[in-house]
Amino acid sequence: MLIWKIAWRNLWRHRGKSLVIGLILFLGAFLMTVGNAIIEGAKEGMSENMVARFTGHLVLKAANEKENDVWNTMSSLKVIPDYPGLKALLQQQDFIESFAPMTRGMAMILNPDGNSDDTYVFGVNFEDYQRTFLENVTPVEGRLLRNGERGLLITEYTREHIFDDNGFWIAPEGMTVEQTALLADQAAQKKLKGVNPEYLADAKKKYDRGELKTVNELIIMGVGSSSFGSDVRVPIKGIFEFKNMHTVWQEATFMDIETFREAFGYISAANNAVELTDQQQAVLNTDAMDDLFQSDVVQETEIQTEGYNLTELQQQTQRADVHIDADQGAYNIVAVKVKPGMTLEEAKTRLQQILDAAGIRVTALTWKQGISAVSQFASITQGALLVFVVFIFFVAIIVIMNTLSMAAIERVAEIGMMRAVGAQKWFVTKMFLSETFILSFIFGGAGILIGIITCIALSAMGIAVSENELVSLMFGGDTFNPIVTPWNMVLGILQLSVVTVLAVVYPMLIARKITPLEAISRD
Repeated sequence: MLIWKIAWRNLWRHRGKSLVIGLILFLGAFLMTVGNAIIEGAKEGMSENMVARFTGHLVLKAANEKENDVWNTMSSLKVIPDYPGLKALLQQQDFIESFAPMTRGMAMILNPDGNSDDTYVFGVNFEDYQRTFLENVTPVEGRLLRNGERGLLITEYTREHIFDDNGFWIAPEGMTVEQTALLADQAAQKKLKGVNPEYLADAKKKYDRGELKTVNELIIMGVGSSSFGSDVRVPIKGIFEFKNMHTVWQEATFMDIETFREAFGYISAANNAVELTDQQQAVLNTDAMDDLFQSDVVQETEIQTEGYNLTELQQQTQRADVHIDADQGAYNIVAVKVKPGMTLEEAKTRLQQILDAAGIRVTALTWKQGISAVSQFASITQGALLVFVVFIFFVAIIVIMNTLSMAAIERVAEIGMMRAVGAQKWFVTKMFLSETFILSFIFGGAGILIGIITCIALSAMGIAVSENELVSLMFGGDTFNPIVTPWNMVLGILQLSVVTVLAVVYPMLIARKITPLEAISRD
């Protein structure tokens, strides 16, 4: 107890230097606490917004698909073989929470009177997709798709680019141009995500002059999937926004799964409603011209004089006016959500073993592998934040160490006198440690506490970062949301303790070496 009284008295006597050291400890603890919370918030944000609302924990692709970055690649993807069998297998696994099959690819938006555009299209059973990904798509104009309904959903970003390139305005089916965002008030327009006010102004000028052409359907043709893709006229059901990370995915377009299959030349569920021979089905199942010459399609068989006409086969398989099972057609991606309790690698390994044992030619990837460009950028930015925290950590050590060292040198007479009256080196050591820990407890503790309060306040404010795609990826969402967890608090205390111990070692050694003779000679 005596040592603490002496330490407190010394701090008060040298309160100027003590205040400087304390402020450095406060600032270091504050920045480390906020930095740790930002990193934690970014990780949680990526899990909540990317995994829960877009990709799932795992993604399944065809085993013969060489591309791993299946969410970002511009090339077409191989079709997953025997999806009904895969679906049945996934439904049997107790560690799988849910899954959503889909197709994706680049499509051309054709305009006979102007330029063509491209768009990144997802073919889905839309209501099933929404249930899996937490209703992340919300309508801005018109309405969303229903399962089994033909139609297209686009973002305001896509509508803008189509207008810029082709000069016409898109209004969802059943809506007039007067009912769209074009004639909405400025307050309503500002609420739209990813909207360029200049394009709305240009469209409004054309409308006022009576020159604005309005369409409510687009002609879509799949690109790069096969030589058999066709142009399909698709009604536009609505303009949509993503609730989270809209700027990251604003180029996405949703299309009903059957229309996607027709546009990209994939086997559709309607195809399976028509009875074909095995060889005819193999021809229709191919998703690229090269696949026609793979060993599993071209087989030794009896020579026949009559060949197959692909156009005739496709005409035979036009959708019937009956209810069809969409799962009987082609998919090239399955997003899988895993129940809590398993790491990504554990879940991937276990699922791959199950797939291999069942003889299903499908490869499992983690979401980070399936969207590697985005995950790598997020990891780099979060790593940069971690480097910043570590940098603050070492700067605090160096600055505090130098300040304490100067204080020890200036107290040579005081420490030498203490040594002259019998104080041992261990007493000087304890005194320096006590002084530093008192400062650390008061100022460092205050820094951690204020840092926690600041993070809670910033999180509650919901500061928007969605206007910048890179910042949105950095923070894992559309808002700046630092998260303080019990582990963050413990980590902050540990970091502060390490800073305190490392910073006091060198000054303490200087103080231990001070002798009474040195004190007298300096005086």
